[in-house]
Amino acid sequence: MNSLRRTLCVLAVAPLLLAADGQTATADESGVQPTSELAPVVCGPGYSAAWSPTGDRVACWRGSGLCVYTPGAEDAPVRVATEMHGDLAPVWLPDGSGLVAIYPARIDTASDGVNVLYPNLHLIRLGDEEPVQLTSFPSSSSRCAAVSPDGRWAVVEGPKLGAPYTYQTTVTSMTLQGEGERRVVSLPYDGLWLVDLRTGSQEALMEEHKAFETVPMFTTDSSSIVFTRFTGNLDVTDDAKPDIDIARYDLATKAVTAITRTGRIVSPELSPDGRWVAYIRGRGPNDLWVINTDGRRPTQIETGERYLMCPGTLRWTPDGKCILFECNDAIYGVGLDHLGPFPLTGALQMGGRWADHYDLHPDGKRIVYARKDGNIVIMPLDWSQAPAHLRPE
Repeated sequence: MNSLRRTLCVLAVAPLLLAADGQTATADESGVQPTSELAPVVCGPGYSAAWSPTGDRVACWRGSGLCVYTPGAEDAPVRVATEMHGDLAPVWLPDGSGLVAIYPARIDTASDGVNVLYPNLHLIRLGDEEPVQLTSFPSSSSRCAAVSPDGRWAVVEGPKLGAPYTYQTTVTSMTLQGEGERRVVSLPYDGLWLVDLRTGSQEALMEEHKAFETVPMFTTDSSSIVFTRFTGNLDVTDDAKPDIDIARYDLATKAVTAITRTGRIVSPELSPDGRWVAYIRGRGPNDLWVINTDGRRPTQIETGERYLMCPGTLRWTPDGKCILFECNDAIYGVGLDHLGPFPLTGALQMGGRWADHYDLHPDGKRIVYARKDGNIVIMPLDWSQAPAHLRPE
């Protein structure tokens, strides 16, 4: 299932050349041209960065914990959690007072008191000395999290502990002779858990459904969760190709509504107004589509025959007029009116953990990402080649 989960957000891309800071890059053999001489800003070491809601700070993983940079300030980055490090970018609380993040916690899994490190959800309030561990999942499946716009809820991927559904996968362990040994194991399906950030109480959602739920996103009114659902044969040992679609869960009624029914969906991204979901469709060329969150009006925006859109890199501009994506180490934009794609950066030299991850600033004019040299970089976007009505104000 790890390979299935990675299809949501990781695609290997050929590295492209980027000139040193302050110099003008030249086109490489792929033909990607620098679109601007706008200078990047290097924050410092780190990876998996995320802008604060007001865009004045950047949270990222660095070394053994989380830290917060204040771009343009001479102050050293503030460490906010130092016990462990994670992989996926932390998620800011809507008021900017803290973050939720997934990183390992010691979980008792045996009567003999043996502790095992498993990724779990934590709440970090800026200024507090200790993070608060919110979940205690005895598995390595906790991968995705989101916070509701009203700041009350967090939703996180975790194992369906009370359900009988399991899938088979292979793991590799080392023998005493130092050789890798592959074996087949059965693991519980993953589902979504709702966590009350005020009380810490938890609730498993859709636990009775024979489906694997992941990549949750709250609607703008905090009433529903849009997510990705795997159904069908999930056994990796059978080279499974399950159906992958988008669905919606209503927190009040607990009703689940299918948004897509094609079985070939990856990388959903909810629009800022909560009306649309952008997604990549196809098991061959990756085509860009949007669909209304009630399942109506599926519309193809761009074909994947011209641009190899990297799964996991779709981002909406704050005004909802454009969708950004990463292709061959550069960022492109395309309008909902089908104008584009147009380049917004030259080659970025993304690299390191989760190399394809970047975050769009709330003003839509710059991104933050981890460069191959291990630094967090803020890169202004060059909107000069975009139609005037699509440029951020």
